[in-house]
Amino acid sequence: MGTHINGPSYLISEEDNEQKTKLEEFLAKRNPDQKELPFLFKVLSIEDPLSIQAHPNKKFAEYLHEKSPNIYKDPNHKPEMAIAISDKFYMLYGFLSVKNVKILCDFLLQNKIFEAEKGESTDFLSLLHNFISEKDEKTNYNLYKDLLIQLLKIPDEKNLNILTNFINYIKSAKEKGMCKIEEFILEKLKLTEILYEKFGLDKGIIFSLFMNYFQTNYGEAIFIGANIPHAYIYGDCMECMANSDNVIRLGLTPKFIDKENFESIIINNFDELITDNYKFNGKKINEFRIEYVKEGISDFKLNYFKMQKGNQADFYNENNAILIVIKGQLKSTLKDGKKLIIQSLIPYFIEEKTNLSFEFEESGNSDDNVLEFYIASY
Repeated sequence: MGTHINGPSYLISEEDNEQKTKLEEFLAKRNPDQKELPFLFKVLSIEDPLSIQAHPNKKFAEYLHEKSPNIYKDPNHKPEMAIAISDKFYMLYGFLSVKNVKILCDFLLQNKIFEAEKGESTDFLSLLHNFISEKDEKTNYNLYKDLLIQLLKIPDEKNLNILTNFINYIKSAKEKGMCKIEEFILEKLKLTEILYEKFGLDKGIIFSLFMNYFQTNYGEAIFIGANIPHAYIYGDCMECMANSDNVIRLGLTPKFIDKENFESIIINNFDELITDNYKFNGKKINEFRIEYVKEGISDFKLNYFKMQKGNQADFYNENNAILIVIKGQLKSTLKDGKKLIIQSLIPYFIEEKTNLSFEFEESGNSDDNVLEFYIASY
């Protein structure tokens, strides 16, 4: 929902459902200098994992757009936030800590996952051994970065052999029982099975082992800044981001894989990529409303409302916004006094500088005893 060229929204008149106006054109008539919304708003229901990807910062986005405008179709950055609206939401985010990646690499070495068919050693295997045995913290970081870069450079054929080794190991381990495998590694094995079932011998599966794998719960907010590798695996969420479609993909997708620019992100931003700090809290405005704003990001913000029967809340909309109900039925009083009933999962555009009153509206459905909705703005 928004004005991006790859998926522009249209306004539909209540009086005439056949009459559609492109949102961009509507905005341009009111303010020729601002015909775009600075944000995109999405409701995602993820059955199959989305690609392993990272989003460039503003400077890098401008470079990519100038160099490859057919792939990177706008010069904007793409920070994004997501709030889980399913009981469980699974994702990959950032790279493992040095401690955990050493446990992982030791496990992979012991089980000969990276050995070639004839058992000969490779430069990558030598790098793995050096990384596991290294004690110096600074050297560890440099070796870890080199490890990921070399993993990107493994030829496709060898990468598929590695993944085949790993899949065969998992099948064998399941037959023998996995009770001796620690939980951290066990979760990696389960994830690999899921990804292999969906994508087959995809080049991104081995790389996903080196990323944090998390479960978030209903209502928890996630922020993904520039350069952070990530992938949504399963679940439902509300997502809001800067008005961009710039995605540097690495795997779990039939779309264009850009190893060269993914490598650039690792080389230039490595220290900030080893992180599991993905959650952030909103600010409670009143008993019905929480506002999610990320410091330093002016492109978007989200307001979450939760109301029950008899509740009423006022809202002033300074900038253009989009509203969508995810549970229950909302009654809104417009500036002319007109009452509007808003059903769930139907998006509404709210024009800037609008005063609204919200209240719970009974729908006759006994399950609708709570009203929840989101307003994306900036």
